[in-house]
Amino acid sequence: SPVEKVGYGTFYNATTLESIDLPNATKIEPYAFYTCTSLVTVNSPVVSDIQDKAFWKCSNLKNITLSNVKTIGEESFRYCNSLESVVAPEVTELPKSQAFSQCDGLKTIDFPKLVTIDGSSAFGSCPQLTTVNLPVVKKIYNSTFSGCTNLTTIHAPELEDLGKNVFYKSNLQRVSFPKLRSIGEYTFDGLSQLEFVDLGYVTSIS
Repeated sequence: SPVEKVGYGTFYNATTLESIDLPNATKIEPYAFYTCTSLVTVNSPVVSDIQDKAFWKCSNLKNITLSNVKTIGEESFRYCNSLESVVAPEVTELPKSQAFSQCDGLKTIDFPKLVTIDGSSAFGSCPQLTTVNLPVVKKIYNSTFSGCTNLTTIHAPELEDLGKNVFYKSNLQRVSFPKLRSIGEYTFDGLSQLEFVDLGYVTSIS
């Protein structure tokens, strides 16, 4: 029968696994592919739920289908150093921390329906991340892009609430958030290249 979910720790530390085809799976449970360090490709066109640490330290993972994903768990893709681009058109919130943190090769992210990032350091310490597209996001929580030392461009025209340390030591040169209302502590700390700032309707700066 078709595989509809990949259970808890199913391929835990399967270090020789290189690719897997999951055409009918809708859920990938915690630790399912934990430290599968040779895994390069995951075909999962209908998966909607990726749970905590599902792909933790899959350091060679380059291709994964996120077109139908709606939920992403804590540290799901942490240390996936070969991921270069993440496009998740159906995700509306990232409530868990460090979902894509310390992905050394990640360069661009595109979450067109993402409204809130409530988990801390969701993309923290991704040193190659340059471009972020979050056209409807309203809230970005603590340390989301902290340590993204090459981040130069973020598109977030609907942003209203920034937490603490969000852009700490990033490389932003221009900041324009026309609907912004509140800013947390140290949000723009360490931005040595910052030249232009437009902070909209800010009424609260911690």
